[in-house]
Amino acid sequence: MWRVEHEPFRHFPASEMVRLLRALERCGLSGPPICEALGIDPRAPARVPLDGVLAVLEHAEEVSGDPLVGLHAAAHTDLDDVTIALCATQPTFAASLAELHLFQALLFGTEALAVQHDPRGPRLVVSRGLDPWGLRQVTEYYARTLCREAVGLVGAMGQPVEICFAHAPAAEPAAYEDALGCRVVFYAPASALQFSAAAAGAPLASCNPAVAVELRRLARAQLERLPERSLVERVLQAIESAIRCAEPVECHHIARQLGMSVRTFQRRLDQELVTFRGLRDTVRERAALTAARRSGAHAPSIAALADALGYAEASSLCRAFKRWTGTSYRIYADGPE
Repeated sequence: MWRVEHEPFRHFPASEMVRLLRALERCGLSGPPICEALGIDPRAPARVPLDGVLAVLEHAEEVSGDPLVGLHAAAHTDLDDVTIALCATQPTFAASLAELHLFQALLFGTEALAVQHDPRGPRLVVSRGLDPWGLRQVTEYYARTLCREAVGLVGAMGQPVEICFAHAPAAEPAAYEDALGCRVVFYAPASALQFSAAAAGAPLASCNPAVAVELRRLARAQLERLPERSLVERVLQAIESAIRCAEPVECHHIARQLGMSVRTFQRRLDQELVTFRGLRDTVRERAALTAARRSGAHAPSIAALADALGYAEASSLCRAFKRWTGTSYRIYADGPE
C-alpha cells in the first residue's frame, strides 16, 4: 500500500490502539491474535505508528470478511480523554467543537481535524492524510466514533445531517447510512461531518465553567509535554489541511496559520534548507498521484484536481504531473496499479 514520505500524521497515542483492540473484541475479533499476526505489541510504545493502526483494521477486515469493520468497531468505542471531558463542560456544541479542535493532538497525536462554519452549520473536516482509499478504514472508524461523541454531548442535535467520505464505498451505500444514521456522500473533496445550523447553539446539560477551567489547565499541560514537531512537518500538515479544506495555499496564508510573519517564516525555512514552494510541490505531488492511483475510473478530471490543489490553471498541473511521472495524468490514471 502506498504511503507518503514525511507523513505529518504518523502516530497515535498508545491508548488509541488499546481502545481499538477493545472495540474489535466487542465485534468478536480477538485482539491478541491480530497483534501477533502483525508483530505488534500495543503495550510497548508510548505512541503507535499510523501504519500499525491501519494494519490492525485491514487485518480485521481480512479475517472477518467485513469491509465495514471500522464502522462496526466504532459502535463500541468511547473517547475517554481529557479533551472529550473538556468538550462536555462547554455551554454549546459549537464551543465543544472549538475545544476539540484546540486539544485534538491529545486524542490523535496531531491536528487531524478542522472545524469550518458555513450556512448549513458546523462542519468537522477529517484532514488526516492524502490517501483516501488507503485511509478508508481509519477514517470510517473515527467518523462514527465522532458521531457517537457528538450525540452523547447534545442528543439528537449532535447527529450529523450528512457525512462525506473522500474514498469510494466498500459496501452498499445503504449500509453506511444504516450505520451512521444520515445521508452519506462518497468521492467528496474531503471527508467531513456536516451538522445542522441549529446544532451550533445546542446547549450542553453537562456545562460546568468551573470544571472547564481546571480541565483546560490540565489539557494545556499535557499538550506541552507532547513531542514537538519540526517546522517542515508543521508546514506540510498546514498545506495539506489547506488543500483538504479548500483554503488558499499561498506562502503568506500558511505563515499566518502558523503564527509567523512571512519574513520569519521564510527565514526559518531557509535554516531548514527547504523552500515553501518545494514543500507545497511535495504535497501537491502526493495528492495528484493518490488521485490517479486510488480513484481508477473515478479519478477527477485534471481541471477539477488542479482547482482542488490550488493551481491557477489546469495546464500548470499538467506540466507538473509530466515532471513528476514522465507521462500525462490521464495515461497514468488509466494505467496499471
